[in-house]
Amino acid sequence: MFKRLRLPLNALVITAIAFGLSHWIAYDLTSISAFAPMEKTLDFDFTDVYNTVAEQRAKRTLSDDIVIVSIDGCSREGITEALDYVDYLNPAAIGLDVFFNYPAATDPELITSLTQCPNLVFPVGLQMINGHASIFGSYFYDDISIEHKGVVNLSANSVRNVIRDFEPEYIVGNDTIRSFSAELARVAAPEKFEALMARGRSKETINYPSWEFEIIPAEALSNGDIPLEEVRQSIEGKVVLIGNIFDQSDFHLTPIDEGMAGLLIHARALQTILDSCYIEETSEAISWVMAIALSFIFILLVLVIKKRCAFEGCFVRFLQLALMYAFLVLGCNVFAHRGDYLNFAPTLLMLGLGMLAMDIWLGLLKAVKIHIHKNRKR
Repeated sequence: MFKRLRLPLNALVITAIAFGLSHWIAYDLTSISAFAPMEKTLDFDFTDVYNTVAEQRAKRTLSDDIVIVSIDGCSREGITEALDYVDYLNPAAIGLDVFFNYPAATDPELITSLTQCPNLVFPVGLQMINGHASIFGSYFYDDISIEHKGVVNLSANSVRNVIRDFEPEYIVGNDTIRSFSAELARVAAPEKFEALMARGRSKETINYPSWEFEIIPAEALSNGDIPLEEVRQSIEGKVVLIGNIFDQSDFHLTPIDEGMAGLLIHARALQTILDSCYIEETSEAISWVMAIALSFIFILLVLVIKKRCAFEGCFVRFLQLALMYAFLVLGCNVFAHRGDYLNFAPTLLMLGLGMLAMDIWLGLLKAVKIHIHKNRKR
């Protein structure tokens, strides 16, 4: 009876050792970050691998919901003209991602355009002062009445953080203020906004890969470089985001790019809402349970092979690498085609450390047997 259970018991102990080593490395050494690019070593998540692989696919999807008007290099007068032009073409909503920090001579016309645009979402920022959240906006923010506003913060921490998700809403004192993308969804597609809020998540993962957005330079609108009817087809009934896309001070790290404009990140967050392409991720607990089960099966199989095969070394290593590669490919394909994160990071870690754990345990058993044998001889 004991002989029959010897292999499963050994496999169980080895799996426990592999789990201990994996857990120590994952949560104490944080050495998985060593596999990330230098810019991301302080903030790496295994799902970034899935995003990177999915983004490299040839398949691209041009958004039918969002158009971007680039105001790079535009004066405030140019911004006003672009805003009036876009508003005239009946978009579903307009998102203005620009802060005006000081007065200018043409501001009266700008402020008039802002206040007369009923579906405009105005940007506000969120800041922490003595542990209390407060919002701020352009210098004239407190002097005008704008119905819709949204928080444009992408990360409350260092600019070195990778932007992977967004918060639908923020609590500021006794008020609740929606994020820029959530408020735009509420204005343009209330049913999509309701679906977002019904999910009840404090954060939503941004679906980054493969999206493309039509970008229209503001100067092309004001100069008449594009026929009116052509622009109307691009803008009418869609969400138009107005802002800078080449301002490097507003570039952020993302899972698919080391420098993406904040406006393009907002576009992808909004697209996630409008297209209902939410990312579902396996919980940490399920990921580790899955890793333990798969590692136990692998280790038990290896023990059987070592007992019955004379040339098990190369075959076992090949099997180990093949399984790790298979799980990585499976995770990437499930994410690319279904938008689900199957977190195989613990599985890959335990499979990688399984052989080390086996050497430790079998070596320990061998040492104990030698010690017992020597004592018997005495």
